Amino acid sequence: MKFVPIYDKEYYPMIVKLNEFKKEVASSNKKPLKICVERNKGYNFIYDLDIFADENRFEDNYQIVERLIKTILWVAGGYKVYIAGDDYLFDRISADYTMEGARAFDVKFMSGVYEKPFEVVKSTFETIPEKKSCSLKVGGHLDGCRIGFDAGGSDRKVSAVIDGKVVYSEEVVWFPKINSDWHYQYEGILNAMKTAASHMPRVDAIGVSSAGVYIDNKIMVASLFLKVPEDDFEKHVKTMYIDIAKEFNAPLEVANDGDVTALAGAIDLKDNSVLGIAMGTSEAVGYINDEGCLEGWLNELAFAPVDFNKGAMVDEWSGDYGCGVKYFSQDSVIKLAESAGFKFEEGLSPAEKLKVIQKLMAEDNEMAYNIYDCIGIYLGYTIAYYSEFYNIKHALLLGRVTSGKGGDIILNFANKVIAEEFPEADAVAGVATGAIAQGALVAEELAKPFVYVRPKAKDHGMGNQIEGDVYPGAKVVVVEDLVSTGLSSLRAVDALRAAGVEVVGMVASFTYGFSVATEAFENAGVKLITLTDYEAVLEAAKETGYITEEVMPTLQEWRANPSEWRNDLK
Repeated sequence: MKFVPIYDKEYYPMIVKLNEFKKEVASSNKKPLKICVERNKGYNFIYDLDIFADENRFEDNYQIVERLIKTILWVAGGYKVYIAGDDYLFDRISADYTMEGARAFDVKFMSGVYEKPFEVVKSTFETIPEKKSCSLKVGGHLDGCRIGFDAGGSDRKVSAVIDGKVVYSEEVVWFPKINSDWHYQYEGILNAMKTAASHMPRVDAIGVSSAGVYIDNKIMVASLFLKVPEDDFEKHVKTMYIDIAKEFNAPLEVANDGDVTALAGAIDLKDNSVLGIAMGTSEAVGYINDEGCLEGWLNELAFAPVDFNKGAMVDEWSGDYGCGVKYFSQDSVIKLAESAGFKFEEGLSPAEKLKVIQKLMAEDNEMAYNIYDCIGIYLGYTIAYYSEFYNIKHALLLGRVTSGKGGDIILNFANKVIAEEFPEADAVAGVATGAIAQGALVAEELAKPFVYVRPKAKDHGMGNQIEGDVYPGAKVVVVEDLVSTGLSSLRAVDALRAAGVEVVGMVASFTYGFSVATEAFENAGVKLITLTDYEAVLEAAKETGYITEEVMPTLQEWRANPSEWRNDLK
C-alpha cells in the first residue's frame, strides 16, 4: 500500500485486503467458492472466488467473504444469498443474516425493499442459479410528447418535451420531508404533471427522477415521505407514481436520481460504463453499464464497506464499520478534521462544519488540503474496489464535498492512486504461436513483461506451458490473432488461471463472431475485444470489389452454422 491518509493511518482499503487474500490463496491449498445474490424477478449477481481449503484458514475466508457479500447486497440488492463450496461459510453467514444477527439492519432493509423474507441458502455448484441480469434502456428517447419530473427534497421540477424540444418547464418550492399527509406529495406531483401535460397534445411517456429506492416503479424507500405514517406509506405511497401515470394513460419509468445523473453524464460524454458518485449529506451512486442501460441495481454504496479496518468509524444507521458514507460525504470531512485536532464551534450542523473546512481550503490552509488529500486516497482505492462489481470507464464526481478547490485535490489524488497502485495490467500474454509477435510488440509498447502460452505443456525440457515470468495474482491481458470457436484461446486462459494469474481480458485481431465463441467467452468470464470481425471484412471486401453482392447471402449462411453448412452436398 503506497498511500496512507495522514489523518487516518489505520485505513485498510478493501481492495488491498482482497488482492492480498487472492494472492495468498493462489499459492496455497485452495478450493472454489461461488456466491449468488438474488433480487426481484430472479435477477442476480454472481461472484466467484478461490478460498483457502485448509481448516486453519476458515476464519480468514470468513473475514473477506462476509465483507464481499455485504458489498454485493448494497451494490446489486437482494433478498436471497446462495453459497456454494463451503459449509463453514454458509453456517457463519446464515447466523449473521437474521434479525438477531450482526447484519440485522441489512436483513430488515432488504426484506422491506424486495417484500420477501431474507434467506441464506446452501447450494452446490450444479444447483446454484445461473446469471440473470437486467438491462433497462432509459434516456435518449426524444420522439413524441413526454413529461420529465424531478422530485427533490426542497423543490420539484417538471418539463414538457415534444420531439426533444422543451416546450414548458417549471420549478416549484415544496416541503415534502416535513409533511405527514401523503396527499401533499400526491397532489403536488399530479398537479405538476397536469400543468406540463396541458402544453402538449398528448402524453406518450413519463420519466421520474428522485432520491430513494425504486423497484418496478414502486417507491420502496424515499426521504420525501419521511414523516408519512407506515400504514399510509404502504397503502398510498408505494404505488404513487404508478397511480399518477394511470391518470395520463402513459407508460412510466422511475429511476433513482443517482442513476439519472450517471445517465446524464453518459449522454454528455457520448460514452457508457459511467459510475456517478455524489458526495454530500451521504454517498449517492448511480451506474450506466456498457450498453448505456440501467442494471436495476440498488447502488446504495453508502452502506457498502470500503475499509477493512475493524476499528474504523461506525455508521450510526447501519451499525457497521468502514462503510462508504463515512468516507465520501460531509461526515468524512468532519471526521478527518477532528482527527487532525481541529475544534469546531459548538452548535454547528454537519453542513455548516463542511463550509468551515471549505473556507479554510479556499485560504490554502494546510490541514484542509490534507483532509482532501485523504479523501482522494480513499477514492482512488475505493474506485479500484468498486471495479470488482462495476465495469467503470468513467467516474463522475458530484456533490457539495467536491465543490471548490477541494474537489480538484480529491480528483487529482484519486487518479494518482489508481495510476500507481492499479495499472491496467501487470503483464501481456501472447497465445502461441500466431499471437506471439503481436503480444511481444504490445508488451514493448506498454513497457510490460511478456509471456506466451502454448496449447499444452512441452513434453521435453522444462515441460512449461507458460514461458516467461508471471506471478500468482498478476493481472494479465491476453493477445490472440484469431478467434473462431474460442476453445484454443480459452485454453490459454485456463493455463494462466491455473498458475494463479488474473486474466483481465483478451484482445484479438479478428473474430468470426460464431455464437459458440460468444457463449464460451461469456461462460468463462473473459471480456473479448477485437480489432475487426467477419462482418467488417465482408463489407470491406464488397466495397473494394473483392466479392460481389450476390455471394453475400452464401457467406452469411456459412457463418451462421459452419459445421452444418452444405451437409446436403456431401
